[in-house]
Amino acid sequence: MRVDGGRAGPRRVVLLTVALSLVATACVGPALRDDDYRRKAVASLEQVAATVAGVKIALDASIDDRSFPTATAVNVRRHEDTVAWAHTAFATRQPPPGTDRIRAAVVPVLAEASSIMADVRIAANRTDREELREQRRRLDELTGRLERVLGEVRG
Repeated sequence: MRVDGGRAGPRRVVLLTVALSLVATACVGPALRDDDYRRKAVASLEQVAATVAGVKIALDASIDDRSFPTATAVNVRRHEDTVAWAHTAFATRQPPPGTDRIRAAVVPVLAEASSIMADVRIAANRTDREELREQRRRLDELTGRLERVLGEVRG
């Protein structure tokens, strides 16, 4: 029996709101037109590029001893999840006819980003500065590829 008269407390309301917003953002409909698909490709690439930029900042702080290793590892893990979600959300989208070139350019670089982020997470958990420096270099190279593909997709 509930003492509060059956009303949900503020904490429960916040948790429910967060859960519903996460579900809503995860529901992606099909791209029915070329321009819709192109916009979704650009949005996915921009999301991953921004996420990679955030990880680079976290790695710089860790390499320079300006953050706790655990904080870096947690930060990287969250960013890895974001990249994996962006990759999966775009890769599983049904492309409309005539957009195979966009898909062929975008999906591989998103998959590569997801793979590199897993390597970054492993390095962050091991707290090996030399390995973090190597992963930071790989992220710089990935940023260049993301920007190149973004330019191609935008036309």
